[in-house]
Amino acid sequence: MEPLNKTERNTSLINFIAVYVLILALPLFLSYWMGTKKGGKGGNQKAISEQEALVKDMDVLQQYVKDIEEHNQHIPAEGLPFETWNSWLTKAEQQNTEFFKKITDFQAKRNYTGARLRIRDNACAYLFQISKERGNYIQKRRALLGVQNGTAELRRLQNENNQLKSEKQGLQNNLNVMLAQSQKAAGAGGGGGAQQPNPQIEELKWQIRFNDANCKKIQADILEAYNENSKRRQLYSVARQNFQIITQNARSNFAIQQLASDKILEIDRLMSRL
Repeated sequence: MEPLNKTERNTSLINFIAVYVLILALPLFLSYWMGTKKGGKGGNQKAISEQEALVKDMDVLQQYVKDIEEHNQHIPAEGLPFETWNSWLTKAEQQNTEFFKKITDFQAKRNYTGARLRIRDNACAYLFQISKERGNYIQKRRALLGVQNGTAELRRLQNENNQLKSEKQGLQNNLNVMLAQSQKAAGAGGGGGAQQPNPQIEELKWQIRFNDANCKKIQADILEAYNENSKRRQLYSVARQNFQIITQNARSNFAIQQLASDKILEIDRLMSRL
């Protein structure tokens, strides 16, 4: 799979290398320059002081660049779980925020003049560009991660809905068999007296009703990906009504009553956001 915004990443890499070399070379160059200035007669003490400060500031920024490059070496491979990518991006965002602040602080300093000022401004221009491009990549990667995670959630809901439909069909088949057996037994008994309800049959009926209501709820959940809020409200309302009937009437099955109550609370939370 091609990486996200490959062209931008290549451009960022070229800029990154250029600035990295600049940052790496400047402290060495400035140190050498200061040594020659100090050895000469009538050295400009102000210039030397500025050069020393510039070396220190560039050393700090150099370390930030090294840390960013090290973090880039551990970028997750395509297809790894959401949690892995999210962890990497969170740290990258934190690094970039700190990096940007450090560049801003560096640019705001007023203790440079002449050549030192030009060196500082040029370095900041490159560093700000790196921070911007890195921020753009993080933002786009975040967006892609959200889409991928949303797609995975949609697929999960669809699979769950299909599973519920299959379970519902199985329950209905069992109910049909039990009803047929019950009717056959009633016919064999001569039909005398009122027939008592079969607890197993009653429980199956409630399970089927719960399953059907849950299917409606999951269908509404799926429609979130398509911004079908009107249809979602309709499905949630139907599901809620059925769950409400279960909580009020399925007294022989406390477990299914409790599940239905939980589903009602969940639907209420979801509908409050629509």
